[in-house]
Amino acid sequence: AEYMGNILQQLNRMEQMRSTHASNQAWIKSFEETTSRFLSIRLALNEPNFTGLAIDFLKVTACLLIHYGQTNDSHQGTETLQAIVELTETDLKLLSYFPEIVVENLTDFVIYNRRFNEGEISFQVLSVFQSFFVMFMSHKERIVNPHLRAKLAECLELSLAHDDWHMRNLSNSEESVDTSKIAGLMSLPLKSQVGYAVIKLFVDIESSVSGAEMEFEQKFSYRRPMLKMLELMWSVVDYRQAIMHLADEALLNIEASRVPVFIRFINLLLNDSIFLLDEAMQYITDIKRLIRERDGGEWTSLGINGRMERESQLRSTIHITKFYCIMANDIVHSLRLITKHIQDLFVHPTFLERVASMLNYFLNKLVGADRASLAVHSFQTDIEFKPKRLVRDISFMYTNLAAKYPSKIATAVASDARSFNLRLFPAAVDVLMRISTDTAEVQGQITQQLVSDMRDLGDEANRSFELRKADDEWEENDGNSEGMGGGPGVPDEFLDPIMSHIMIDPVRLPSSGNVLDRATINRHLLSDQTDPFNRQPLTMEEVIPEVELKERIEAWRKEKQERRKGQKEEERRRVETNETGGTTSHTNTVTKIDYSTLESLD
Repeated sequence: AEYMGNILQQLNRMEQMRSTHASNQAWIKSFEETTSRFLSIRLALNEPNFTGLAIDFLKVTACLLIHYGQTNDSHQGTETLQAIVELTETDLKLLSYFPEIVVENLTDFVIYNRRFNEGEISFQVLSVFQSFFVMFMSHKERIVNPHLRAKLAECLELSLAHDDWHMRNLSNSEESVDTSKIAGLMSLPLKSQVGYAVIKLFVDIESSVSGAEMEFEQKFSYRRPMLKMLELMWSVVDYRQAIMHLADEALLNIEASRVPVFIRFINLLLNDSIFLLDEAMQYITDIKRLIRERDGGEWTSLGINGRMERESQLRSTIHITKFYCIMANDIVHSLRLITKHIQDLFVHPTFLERVASMLNYFLNKLVGADRASLAVHSFQTDIEFKPKRLVRDISFMYTNLAAKYPSKIATAVASDARSFNLRLFPAAVDVLMRISTDTAEVQGQITQQLVSDMRDLGDEANRSFELRKADDEWEENDGNSEGMGGGPGVPDEFLDPIMSHIMIDPVRLPSSGNVLDRATINRHLLSDQTDPFNRQPLTMEEVIPEVELKERIEAWRKEKQERRKGQKEEERRRVETNETGGTTSHTNTVTKIDYSTLESLD
């Protein structure tokens, strides 16, 4: 499959250059020979008898591997065991005797059959193949090689619509293929375990990255078919319920010594979305700078070699930006789908502050005052940058979470000192209303309900921000500033040493002896299960609650709240006295923004 794919790419490149080499007989001969070689090999491989024998052989191979992927019993028939995802034996000695090429033969055939052969694989054989893919992709004890496991995921995704040749050249082919793949999901074996297998592999690929073992871009490329399968699973009840069950179990065990797979999955999605979007936006500014230099004539003085070097740099930057944009679009869209059905996990202290700051940061980039820096109309399609779609999906993430936890989300959003401001949500609403008619990019999904929900969340967040601001001003006047985190009036022992905010649930790390907020260390351990101060192994089950310190922090907070409450009562009585005497006193008020008079951000 890889060899045929390389020849096809070569032919496509030669086809694009055909007009410039029309009179070059040697080039024409090379093109004809390459075309002949491609068609000859394809004809031989697609010969029906050969294909039939290959399918029969590979079916027996898959059955044999399924058998030895569960047991070391060599006497039981190879087709008597049903495929299962769970490991019943950890020391699969007989399976270790099989070379990787046995699996590669199967994966290469499925990929080739999908790309270059119109022949169908019977449902019975396809079920065996799919059972093998699901069973072996989920555990490194069966296949150690992460590249090969990722190839199994690719094959599983391809096999969902293996017989859709008649749909591929239709104008709405993407929608048609997705419909065919959903039908393939409905008939997939091991339905209850497919979601877990895909998520487990998604997570395992991250830990497989060590040195040159797996290139960074390759890691994201491997994950793309997994994200596509997960996107389709949300539209099928059985798969959706299985994934939601994983999320429920993960929330119950979020502080377990072995971090639940779904927690690690969400953590990776958040990490990847932040990294990919940030990198893509930085590369966009680099592309604009290079184009500005080229169009401004700055390259003319560089000489031919210098100009060729800059052109190569521009092409390379566009290529890498396209990669980052495509992956960012996919991951942000996946988070939108997840938050539609799962909210409890995202409002847990481990994730809440991080999710809110991430959403604020990128929404501000896309709709804020500096959004013109991302205007890339001349090459937007070249890099697959879809800002309208990103605004749409980020807005859905806000409203999905706020639908169940409006107060928590509004407070967390307003507490983000880096990116939140009173203009953020009005600007987002304004942009949503203006892009709602773009059926190509946002696909008619920006409804009046979404706009209304964002407006309501914005009003609630702005109120929370104003109230917090009033409290901060009181703290400053009181000489005891707490601000958005800590301040001169806060005892140092109350502050988290990493995040510099007042701790809510302090815990002591057993090896280093440092005290951190529980949410801070929990978030750290999702990516690195070591003490951040001395790199010793650490799990959440080992941290020691600082009960006495927690009580003192709570008492300190309560005393400040009581003092603030008393001052407010005194201010109220003073206002009433002034009004009785004919004098008006102005106090801090929270105003609601009038969206109808909002200045356009165009």
